Amino acid sequence: MRLSEQALMGMACLIFLIQALILFWQHKLNTMFRGIQWWIAGSLTIAIGVLCLAPGEETMLYYLVFAGHPLMVLGQIFIYVGVVRFVEKKENNLRLMVFYVLFILAYALRIWDGKCLSAGDFLYYVAMGLLMA
Repeated sequence: MRLSEQALMGMACLIFLIQALILFWQHKLNTMFRGIQWWIAGSLTIAIGVLCLAPGEETMLYYLVFAGHPLMVLGQIFIYVGVVRFVEKKENNLRLMVFYVLFILAYALRIWDGKCLSAGDFLYYVAMGLLMA
């Protein structure tokens, strides 16, 4: 059985939405854990970003891909803030904002200037790697 890209992206979106619902339910049951709101925001933002990448039509893909990857990076930043707050440490907000603005600028220049979607993919993977490091 072969799965299409849209089916895989739909499943990923569904997983992030279910994760957000479960985290929201956990937060309502026990509000003493810090950072869960950021996890919920991150999961929802990533789900919206995945939806932007799965339109199927190439003309729509060019316009939606500009929103998809940045939303997924922003969602990962939200999850990072949530994890840092969960372990009761302080995140560096200025560093995260500068990182995201630099990513957006580089991404916009590569997508609009070169009209090269693979360069945007590369920048997305570099940004995710830097966030995970």
